[in-house]
Amino acid sequence: MFGQVSAQVTDVPERTRLEAVADWQALCEITDCDQFPIGYATYAIGGDVFYFPQYDTMTEKPPDVLAGGVKTGQFFEVGAGDRLLRSFSAAPRLTISNCCHHLLAHYGLAEGFPEFGMPREGNRMPPAATILSAHDRPHPDNSAQRRFAAASDEVPSIGAVIGDNQLSFNDDFWLLSVDAPNAQDVRRFRVLSKHPLLNDRHVFGDCDTSCTFSTLSFADDAQNGRAHVSLRWMTLTREQMFLCAGAEHETGCDAAPDVFDQVPAMLKTIDDMLDAARQFPEK
Repeated sequence: MFGQVSAQVTDVPERTRLEAVADWQALCEITDCDQFPIGYATYAIGGDVFYFPQYDTMTEKPPDVLAGGVKTGQFFEVGAGDRLLRSFSAAPRLTISNCCHHLLAHYGLAEGFPEFGMPREGNRMPPAATILSAHDRPHPDNSAQRRFAAASDEVPSIGAVIGDNQLSFNDDFWLLSVDAPNAQDVRRFRVLSKHPLLNDRHVFGDCDTSCTFSTLSFADDAQNGRAHVSLRWMTLTREQMFLCAGAEHETGCDAAPDVFDQVPAMLKTIDDMLDAARQFPEK
């Protein structure tokens, strides 16, 4: 077994070194392994290929590989001392825990991250459990049918879920629903972006003391083959929560906290990171 390995490969599956070498060699017999760069975890997710840095390759090191990095792919090559060289996985889904400050730093996108969520030193992106999934095998977060309780198996159009008198949340989002106050006097609310904000898709937001932002597929963009994204459980400050009382949100209460003005810029930064991850790394 791998046993004595450096910290960055603690997530490598328990496999003997001979098994790992044999699996990698078998992969390279049927595909050109030069397409998998040294120092990166290459993930083919649906129609997208991403090149995410391994722990040693990252510009700014997270506490460990599972606290800001990307786990090793199914197939991996090891070198002297059982050092992880590179990996590859063709997977319908990838979960990145505590995303995405350290990845943003690697791609030169961490500085000046929009102010959203609980403040972090240096205005870091608040940690989010981030799920990438193939466009044709989306995570439940990314299902328009689930989000809008559609009885049909057919994917709805935007026009089918947004009415002519839909309440506006702000310039970028429609307000879909608001729940009654909970024990902390916080209301859970749901919004949908008025235009595509991430991977050329509309974004659904579900917030109370934290926010989850998920891309959705509608019938209008059925040809979009890019991966789906879900940024889960980004913690908010109380000043950023929905605190309108009663039906005030329908009669003049400013339902949208000012921080939501930053959401498009925040999602654009994540979009830029995913675009950077699609580029084959320079040597």
